[in-house]
Amino acid sequence: MGDALWSDTGSRAEMDLGPAVVRVDARSSVALLDLSDRAIQLRLDAGSVDISVNDASGSGAFEIDAPNAAVLLLRAGEYRLSVDNAGNTSVAVRSGQATVQSGDQQTMNLATGQRGFYGMNGSYAVAQAGAPDDFDRWSQQRQAHWTTIRPWRSTCPATWSAMRISTTMGSGNRSPTMGPSGFRRRWR
Repeated sequence: MGDALWSDTGSRAEMDLGPAVVRVDARSSVALLDLSDRAIQLRLDAGSVDISVNDASGSGAFEIDAPNAAVLLLRAGEYRLSVDNAGNTSVAVRSGQATVQSGDQQTMNLATGQRGFYGMNGSYAVAQAGAPDDFDRWSQQRQAHWTTIRPWRSTCPATWSAMRISTTMGSGNRSPTMGPSGFRRRWR
């Protein structure tokens, strides 16, 4: 697909991908690489995303690529991925299960309540997921909203689901090729 989203300072966005909702924090860059019946694949280049997977069985593989880690979401749940300015990746599993392959091909499983840190130099560590921050609380509040409005769409396949951008703070950045919040204007 190749569509990309950049959220500027003071803005956030959310994308409804059918079996999952992806929430994007301020100053974040995420690309949608594949959205099909067989797979959903995103790439996080900078910033943070919260992913609420509602149905992991019907969408095939759900993968998020970061500069030094590839994350496969294995179950329905809530996941937080962040890439800092140095390119280090953090993966937190609030609920669910994920498999992470680091840049040096080390594979590890993360379960509910765990957070993995993956450095640019191949280092990694696993710890408890920290307390929710402002972005986590916003994401949880939005998920509670989605839970109340989603039942009417429960029979729709992932490929039918339109992506919905909701900037909740700020006006976003505008340029000739990017729309509000930096979403590319070209759709397939």
